[in-house]
Amino acid sequence: MSTSTAEATLNPEPPEMSADGYRAVLSRPHFRNLYLGEVVSLLGDWFNTVAVYTLVQAATDRAAAVSAVLVVRTLPTFLVSPIAGPLVDRFDRRTLLLVADVARAVAVLGLLMAYRSQSLPLVYAALTLLMVFTGLAIPAKNATVPMVVGPGQLSAANALAGGSWSVMLALGAALGGVVTEALGVQAALLVDAATYLVSFAFLSRLPRLLPPAETAESKARAGFKAGIGYLWRTPKVAALVALKPLLALPMAAVALIPLFGKAYGGAAAAAGFTGALFAARGLGALVGALGPRTFVPDSAAGLRRAVVVGFLTMAVAYLAASTAESFVGVALGFAVAAMGSGTVWVFSGTLLQREADGAFHGRVFATELGIMTLVISGTSMLVGGAVDAGFTLSQVLAGAGAAAGVAATLAAAGNLRR
Repeated sequence: MSTSTAEATLNPEPPEMSADGYRAVLSRPHFRNLYLGEVVSLLGDWFNTVAVYTLVQAATDRAAAVSAVLVVRTLPTFLVSPIAGPLVDRFDRRTLLLVADVARAVAVLGLLMAYRSQSLPLVYAALTLLMVFTGLAIPAKNATVPMVVGPGQLSAANALAGGSWSVMLALGAALGGVVTEALGVQAALLVDAATYLVSFAFLSRLPRLLPPAETAESKARAGFKAGIGYLWRTPKVAALVALKPLLALPMAAVALIPLFGKAYGGAAAAAGFTGALFAARGLGALVGALGPRTFVPDSAAGLRRAVVVGFLTMAVAYLAASTAESFVGVALGFAVAAMGSGTVWVFSGTLLQREADGAFHGRVFATELGIMTLVISGTSMLVGGAVDAGFTLSQVLAGAGAAAGVAATLAAAGNLRR
């Protein structure tokens, strides 16, 4: 079957529906199963997050150890990207997604063992395995989306995915905080393992999702080095790949959330306050992901301008939160900053899916994810080190605001050079 025929089979136009509406996108059964699988696994992820931070804080008071959780959640994704990208561009993406779900369920059971043994090294080892396969699943999913929706529906599909990530962050974090306090870390981890199996059930309904048909020439071009060469030859695509790594600069402020939770809630209620901050961030990201589509022009220029505004929103919000004198003020700052990050996330992804060559989608998205997670790892360690060195949480949060301002400047300069 030719590539065009395969795409026509996967993307039949739904009758009597708008080409770019959320209802039209969800009417596509293949996208719907992809989307539902992602939603379910994300719910468990945020149960996992609060539980893991609680486990680590029970074992040590060092801020660097808490920041190390975020590093371990990100650095393995960078290390696996040179392998993940070529795999996505060579093999059935459905199979890769299913393998990733099974492996991640096993990794969460490893976290359960770490909890029972109170072993920080085992926590980090299990998280590493979890994130290695997340580093495979994310580019596979991003490369699959253009295969299961129409060309005019990419913006709506990405907004739905970004909005759902935000809802699951808010819902999962809030429930995770409550469950972790009421039932303990073990219950939260069991929920997380189960969600990957439910995700597997949804994704198993997808058809085979083969990349473009291989030829002798395409096999020679399927390596990671060829993907880097493609980015070198197409600077406009490389500039889009840089947007999420720029977003990662201020996103290091996420490492402060459990520290703010403990500062306001104390040892007895740290999980609940941490969950509330993650929930505020998730609700803000939901607004940032879904809201701007109603008034931002669905053109390259319109999306690029919105990205700059998103960065500026983050800068203002973090700087304002750094001067807040109450928990509500800090939570509001994280929520508004997340509105900006949600806008950047959705629109930068849409631009990249539209403008990058489909034959390189796996490697392009793996490179984007790898660089982004490397930046998050480095800046998260800086955040933890700064707190341990004596800087206050407010001072470090102000630094995140300044980083968002730098990112906005660089994104605006990139727009002017186009």
